[in-house]
Amino acid sequence: MISSVVGFDIGYSSCFIGIARGGGIEIIDNEYSKRDNPTYVGYGACADGRKMALSAKSQMTSNIKSTLHGFNPLIGREFDDPMIQTNLKAMFNDIEKQDDGAIGFRVDYEEKQIVLTPENVTSSLLVYLKTVAEAKLGFAVNDCVISVPLYFCDYQRIAMYLQPKQLV
Repeated sequence: MISSVVGFDIGYSSCFIGIARGGGIEIIDNEYSKRDNPTYVGYGACADGRKMALSAKSQMTSNIKSTLHGFNPLIGREFDDPMIQTNLKAMFNDIEKQDDGAIGFRVDYEEKQIVLTPENVTSSLLVYLKTVAEAKLGFAVNDCVISVPLYFCDYQRIAMYLQPKQLV
């Protein structure tokens, strides 16, 4: 049985996929032969769907309202939290308060508008990273280690641990 330990390093601007094998750590590359995956998730207004990492970053200039970046510090936070109001004002996206007090991003996806939380967007990014790792390894990734930014507090770490299902 082939066995590797897979880890995702989720940063503010980039994500990395590491594999522990052969006595060392190897940072694997994505479909663009780059080792860093920009922390961007883009949603298409037409039927072109969702874009991740470099392709999402590339579409940002033409689809700024539905391309999300800088959502990591918002994970596990409430909309009314004074610590994140500066982050919300600096974003170009349509942001709204959810009924439960959570942060919601209104994006166009496949010709309809949907609202996603930072946790939903992160979940989509994690699925992308898992797909890249599986393509590189040639087998399914069932377990992984997720590294989060140093500035995450306990409830943000718990929110990462309890990721909701990916909506789109």
